[in-house]
Amino acid sequence: MSNTLDVLESVGKNAALRFSTTDELMVALAGLDASDAVRHAAATGDMAPLRQAAGPRHVQTLNSPVQTGTEDPPGDTEFWPEEDDGGEFDEDDDKA
Repeated sequence: MSNTLDVLESVGKNAALRFSTTDELMVALAGLDASDAVRHAAATGDMAPLRQAAGPRHVQTLNSPVQTGTEDPPGDTEFWPEEDDGGEFDEDDDKA
């Protein structure tokens, strides 16, 4: 599988290969010693053998309740300052 990833990376980095005809790509893949799955995907557009060669994917999720008491402390003004910061735009300017 590591060779497959190397081949796909090589093709992705080479603009001439990315936009080549199928025949040109097949010649290049033969020169890169691409796997049968890669050559099949390039020739037919069928990704199933390539996915199968990559192996099964396991996805896990963790569902846990939201913890209370983790809110920002009162008076935290890191993102929304309460004071005028002397900037060029004030809310009062918009009302005029």
